[in-house]
Amino acid sequence: MASIIPISQQFDQQTISKIIAADALVQRYHRLFALLDWSPADGLASPGGPGRPAHPKSAFAKAFLVRVCEKQASMPALRAFLLEHPRLLLELGFRPTLDVQLPYGFDVEHTLPTVRWLNEQLRTFDPRLLADLFAQTVQALQQEIPGDGSVVSFDVTHLYANVKENNLRQYVPERYNPDRQPKGDPDCRMPRQTLHQ
Repeated sequence: MASIIPISQQFDQQTISKIIAADALVQRYHRLFALLDWSPADGLASPGGPGRPAHPKSAFAKAFLVRVCEKQASMPALRAFLLEHPRLLLELGFRPTLDVQLPYGFDVEHTLPTVRWLNEQLRTFDPRLLADLFAQTVQALQQEIPGDGSVVSFDVTHLYANVKENNLRQYVPERYNPDRQPKGDPDCRMPRQTLHQ
């Protein structure tokens, strides 16, 4: 979905589009969002008031991604962050409440949903949509990373058995003797441990 570029008395559309193009934060998220297919979310819209177009679900999903990327701990913190970056609202896809009297041609406070509505959208967000976005991310990573992508990570840390030989507070004669095998930990060998896969 293309972002709407409003017009104001201070700036025309060309100037506003140049300001948006020069904003590093907006461009960073533009590059991030371009990696994902938002078409399944663009068709869904949250209910809006009469006469006012509803915001697409993709705008909320992008806002929630911004919350994670910017490490905003709460919805009020996310809303405050978005109010400080009005040009980012256009990139996220929120439909602006136009007002030519304001610098960017829209009322940021009225465009951005309330904290309560953002929380409601997060609570009722379709998990299948998030699963589709996650699957796209995995597929994109599989194309970028050589191999089949079947192993994401594995743990090579040995989990010590609950035996007295592993308890440093317990006195054990010949604790570090490689020939003495702990009864409760058959995998433990001194001076090395075997790895499990």
